[in-house]
Amino acid sequence: MDLNEFIDTFTGKWFSQRTTHDLQQKTSFLAKSDLWVDAVDNSDPAIKGLCDRYGVTPDQVAIALKLRWEATIAASPKKETGTGAIALLKSDNPNQGHVLSDTTSTGVAQPNPGTYVLGDDEALTFTLPLPSGKITERMWFASPNLRMRTSTVTENGDPTVASFCSEIRMGGGPKKAE
Repeated sequence: MDLNEFIDTFTGKWFSQRTTHDLQQKTSFLAKSDLWVDAVDNSDPAIKGLCDRYGVTPDQVAIALKLRWEATIAASPKKETGTGAIALLKSDNPNQGHVLSDTTSTGVAQPNPGTYVLGDDEALTFTLPLPSGKITERMWFASPNLRMRTSTVTENGDPTVASFCSEIRMGGGPKKAE
């Protein structure tokens, strides 16, 4: 699978179940969410805004994604919603390069571009810098309609948060060969 095939499979509507562990507070919580991932043109206003923030031009973007989610966290009556954008920049290596994102799980703005790598194991890994650490998120498919995702937050060299998501496709999906 190349990066474009991975992204084609990545888009659509997903139902996500997440377990998150706060390693400093020694607490865990469960969440359910609906997640929409759409491929968009690099002229989309959200992508243009992301590019402006990081000082790159939209023509440097190879793949642009917009995300939207509605989440319910166990033991909380409040529904959480959000949006975000991700831009994978063009690179000489088609399966790795720099990524721009405004969708960090910590709510902290990414200070610099991160990196993405699609490994030989067909897992896509994002590494996103934080002011005092990083977020590492790894995604892979058990099947075209079942996606797994892990993430860790490391601050000042210590892991602080770890999460695991299993996600089931609810709509959209990979383009069918004609």
